[in-house]
Amino acid sequence: MLALAEVKETWDAWPSGGSPWDDDYYGSYHEDGDDDGEDDDTGGGAGVDPDDYELNELIDDEITLSWWTGPDGTGGEPISLHVRDHEVCAATPSAALTPHSSEYEGYMGNYGNTLDRWYRRAAVVVWPRDRAFAARAEALPGRAARTPRPRRRRGPGESP
Repeated sequence: MLALAEVKETWDAWPSGGSPWDDDYYGSYHEDGDDDGEDDDTGGGAGVDPDDYELNELIDDEITLSWWTGPDGTGGEPISLHVRDHEVCAATPSAALTPHSSEYEGYMGNYGNTLDRWYRRAAVVVWPRDRAFAARAEALPGRAARTPRPRRRRGPGESP
């Protein structure tokens, strides 16, 4: 089947041209806890430019199939199916592509300095013929309950 894969990667990152060891990297704060009112680039938010950040280490990634063609190759239907790492074979790493969305979370004390990146990729989904029912049932449990499982043909002399 053909499918649409939603990929989310979380990277350890920091703004380009800066170092987390610089004194003013995390912004400067007054004694009362308010920031200095200056707009620094350590803040986050949706729509950040991914080129403004240096990626260090991949912290987490997840892939979910969100749509696929029907079993006969026509039409399509929304699904929600998590794909495990050992089930993926990708020729081009996502980091080499341009994400459709990014969000940077600056240093927050116990966490932060992370860049979340989301990608949409085309996928070819393949499974052994004998697992076809189980694969569809995992992706669409409600529909699988209404779909009769194909019966195995019996050979001559086998009883029902």
